[in-house]
Amino acid sequence: MRFLRKKAWRILLLAVAMLGWGSVTALAQDLQLPAGPGPELLLEKEELVAAGVQHRMYRGLLPNGKPLVVHVIEADLHNPEVEVRPVAAAEGRYGKRESVASLAARSGGVAAVNGGYFSTAAPYLPVGNLIIDGEILAASDIFRTSLGWLENRSAKFGYFKPEISLVLPGGSRIPVERVNQNNAGKGLVLFTEAWGSLAGSGRELEVLVSLAPLEDGSYQVVDRSLGNVSIPVGGLALRLDPEGPGFDQLQIGSLVRLERTWDPYWDGLRHLLTSGPLLVEGGRPVFQHALEGFSGSLEGRHPRTAIGLTGDGKMLLVTVDGRQPGRSEGVTFEELSYLMIALGADAAMGLDGGGSTTCWVNGRVANQPSDGSQRLVANGIVVKSGIVVFLDGNRVYFDVPPLLEKGRTLVPLRAIFEALGAEVGWDEASRTVTAVKPEVSLSLQIDSTRALVNDREMTLDVPARVVEGRTLVPLRFVGEALGASVDWDPKKIIHIYTRQ
Repeated sequence: MRFLRKKAWRILLLAVAMLGWGSVTALAQDLQLPAGPGPELLLEKEELVAAGVQHRMYRGLLPNGKPLVVHVIEADLHNPEVEVRPVAAAEGRYGKRESVASLAARSGGVAAVNGGYFSTAAPYLPVGNLIIDGEILAASDIFRTSLGWLENRSAKFGYFKPEISLVLPGGSRIPVERVNQNNAGKGLVLFTEAWGSLAGSGRELEVLVSLAPLEDGSYQVVDRSLGNVSIPVGGLALRLDPEGPGFDQLQIGSLVRLERTWDPYWDGLRHLLTSGPLLVEGGRPVFQHALEGFSGSLEGRHPRTAIGLTGDGKMLLVTVDGRQPGRSEGVTFEELSYLMIALGADAAMGLDGGGSTTCWVNGRVANQPSDGSQRLVANGIVVKSGIVVFLDGNRVYFDVPPLLEKGRTLVPLRAIFEALGAEVGWDEASRTVTAVKPEVSLSLQIDSTRALVNDREMTLDVPARVVEGRTLVPLRFVGEALGASVDWDPKKIIHIYTRQ
């Protein structure tokens, strides 16, 4: 078996060398099997999370009768309100992990799942490549499936290997083998500010250089030391390979440029996450987990997370609970492939699973993580939609999404009044809502631009109104009337600060 896997790996890598680091289609075709029996799924719960975002919960049975609990977050990529993106823990700083709930809430998400694989020891490095907003946070040559988000709002799966080089004044190029990765192995390793302020392991045999940015976009070597070097603001650091190119050329005062390219398949790339394995291609299951390095105990039934794309522009974030006999057994990679097809995926790949598997929806963990609580992870995939509100730095959640009307934000009254410490009252006869705090009394009539603040009449730009059985009130007017300041962020994030 080991010999066959090695042989298969050689064939696959040869195909990549011939075809380029791009589409998965050519490689997946020979590994596809005919569509087989998928799990039996029964929809138990469905809810609208926000504009263009649905959450569904299924119970099901595998062909062998074992039970499953499946959560699906469906995001409509055609909806201009919807954004799905990877988010790094602790805002991209290495050595940090964060719960899915925390990274989703602080980034303004309405739903999220855990992301790609990462090392289990500090500094908890992502396994493979991670690009967010065009910035390479991690890069290596591991051969696993990646998902890329493009500037045109589409997404696709493929194999990704960036070509990163340092260019010397004479035009010679020095290849960079890895970005923000462990120092083991040969070749040049590049460290960015995402790594922190200091690069290096402290070992005296390790040679590093520090590169300060120049106005023309190039860099200058400002330090060459053993063990550690600082990473300048806006700059870089390099770990040199004593037996590799650049070791003699990169001395203090040397000037270099940094160039990066990748396969044209990835033109317009904005975000990218390497994970794997490929599960579905062209609506058919693909069984190549062993070829992507997932073998041994990883092949058994476990909690799983996966991400898929449908033919009509939806993105599916799927979690399967596991290790809970009698409730949800988990699935193998093969069973996960069939599950994703049953859920409508035309293409799909796996994400980190096991104790990492977490589904978060509007302020709560929707699934049951197998460890009994959320595992801290290196990154997650977050769904955003609509307007997000923070009160003194804490996220405020609403059972009806905020509404933007004539440039004014309307929010459910009870959630915002209670968050601001006001007592809420309602008069059915006059259809008037009141909010009372010490020294402040506020009343608004539904569908009227007239409001009273301490019995002083004021005119609203937009009136309070009823939407889906909930009363929505103008946020800025209410917040400021009750003694808070309200700031609007261009990313549709509103911050409310109480004056205490």
